[in-house]
Amino acid sequence: MSLLKQLLLSVTLVVAGILAGTLFVSLDTARQYLNDELQAQSRNAASTLALLMSQPGNQDRATRELLVTALFDSGQFEQIVFTPTAENDVFRLELDRAAQPKAVPDWFSGLVTLNAKAQVREVTDGWQRIGTISVMADDQYALQSLWNSVFRLLFIVIGVGVIWALFAIILVRWFRRALKREITTQLEAISVNGQSTPMLTEAAESNFSELHDVSDAIGQARERIKATQAELDSRIESLELELNRDPVTGLANRKYFVNDLRRRMEKQARDAAVEGHILLFRQRDLAAINRALSRVQVDEWLKTVGERVLAAVKQFPDIPCVLARLNGSDFVLLMLTPSSLDAIRLAQHVRKTLTQLQVTLREGGVSRWAYALIDAGQYGDVSTVLSALDHALMRAESSGHKDIEYVAQPMQVLESKAAPSETEWSELIGHALEHDGLVLSYTHRHYHNELGEIKRYEALLILLDQSREGTAIPGFLFMPAAQRLGYSSQCDLKAIQLALAWLTDNPEELVLRVSLASLLHGKFTPTVVSLLHAAPANVVSRLCLEVDAFALVSGSAEVQAFCRDVVACGAKVGLRNLGNQPEALIYLHQAPFSYLKIGGDFVAGVLGSPGSQNLLGAVIQTARKLKISVLADDVPDQGTANLLMRQGIYLERSEQDAKPESSV
Repeated sequence: MSLLKQLLLSVTLVVAGILAGTLFVSLDTARQYLNDELQAQSRNAASTLALLMSQPGNQDRATRELLVTALFDSGQFEQIVFTPTAENDVFRLELDRAAQPKAVPDWFSGLVTLNAKAQVREVTDGWQRIGTISVMADDQYALQSLWNSVFRLLFIVIGVGVIWALFAIILVRWFRRALKREITTQLEAISVNGQSTPMLTEAAESNFSELHDVSDAIGQARERIKATQAELDSRIESLELELNRDPVTGLANRKYFVNDLRRRMEKQARDAAVEGHILLFRQRDLAAINRALSRVQVDEWLKTVGERVLAAVKQFPDIPCVLARLNGSDFVLLMLTPSSLDAIRLAQHVRKTLTQLQVTLREGGVSRWAYALIDAGQYGDVSTVLSALDHALMRAESSGHKDIEYVAQPMQVLESKAAPSETEWSELIGHALEHDGLVLSYTHRHYHNELGEIKRYEALLILLDQSREGTAIPGFLFMPAAQRLGYSSQCDLKAIQLALAWLTDNPEELVLRVSLASLLHGKFTPTVVSLLHAAPANVVSRLCLEVDAFALVSGSAEVQAFCRDVVACGAKVGLRNLGNQPEALIYLHQAPFSYLKIGGDFVAGVLGSPGSQNLLGAVIQTARKLKISVLADDVPDQGTANLLMRQGIYLERSEQDAKPESSV
């Protein structure tokens, strides 16, 4: 029971006791008063009757009895008795209680008793005493009057009790409001949703003197809470900084970036997709940098990377950006712009900035960055965005160029916008290697110039996902993942086996690409040599293994050894993407290439670029000295075709034979 209820109950009991005492005292007072009245009435009646009977004219018996009867008939007396002195005949008049209805209940008459005693007076005849008269008043009228008075008093007591009950209810409600206003409101106002309120600044003055001590205590508690809250706010702020900031660079960390991206995507999901692009750039040689520099120097270098990239981003004030460090070697830049041109322009500026921050390694060369850029508006959730970024980065790592790998549209892998994770790729590629899930797709190529023509087939490795009704995944999608997961050499070896099997059944020449990761694998070249030695010479002579120009520059010794061993077995080797990697020109004489291939942006811009024409002249001059054919893909127009044709370059004439063929 609450303190307030206990207080009210005690007060109610006291009031009830007072009312009960008042009722008892009033009843006793009325009883005493009525008892005195009955005694007085009996005395007066006895005195009056004795005086009348003592008159000389009233001395005969009949007159005396008539006087007594007249008084008794008034109905106010219970008993009148005249006792003569000389005679033995007593004259008595008395009410018959049995014949009269009871005025009050027996329990009341038993509880409240009236002592109405008989009053006796002497009757004389002159100086001679002739008898006594005894008069006793009837107490029934007094009892009935007392009974009625009790009812009236009880009604008053009950009325007062009801009024007190209503007053107590009103008092409780008022007291609760007062407590809420004076105490509860102050306590609740100390902190609302964790934010300070004006009541924290100045204590409220209590309207009740009894609550001054309580208000003072609340004020003291308020001050302690203010101090505690300030300390907690400071700790929370430091924890948020620690939780959302990278400790080395001071940039936002992975958790903050992912939550921020999710918040933006959920906010705009109801209206439209997120209008932004995401650039992911990875330092591929961070382990080598850690060997070349001390830990303090590496931390300073990483901090400088963050500062320089932020400075580069600030040069594009129209593009809001969020820069974060995802982990040790990965940084991400969210560019809130729907324009692909603006995003690419900013990304290229970041790439130039990072190029200036390359570190010279102990092993030789400088550190390398890999860049992946996607349009975040093409994806539905954060996990899909991160998966697409990772897949684009795998493509950038395996592409061989130093530029940004831009994926404008979602890659439709496994009929989903989300690229598989590394675990899913590992399961897909491993299952394909074990259960003949790799096949080759063949495309007929026809190159010509004024001197002649070259006809051949080019093969592309395909992964068949048997769990999805044989979904075909081309090599440019799954080979980046295979290189990261260490399956590259196994996939290329399987492709060479399939190519040799196809050449056994077909008389044409077949070109097959080989990745840099495979060439750098220690057991790859000996295994290829074993396969070529085991195949017939007329089959091997029609096989051409094509390497990327970037591979020739990055892994010069291994690639040169591979090319020499393959040619020694009777096969051919070719070099592609020379226009994108002109540094490979200085290594051409160290490997026995059968042809060089140019294409892409280099061929598309050669007509309007004097620099590209000079580079083309150097390529042609070097190829002629080495007696190597030059092939060109992606010729955009007739003017470019005429220019290349005059230089003796073989131009592609598209002749698709696109049906996939499984290995035999």
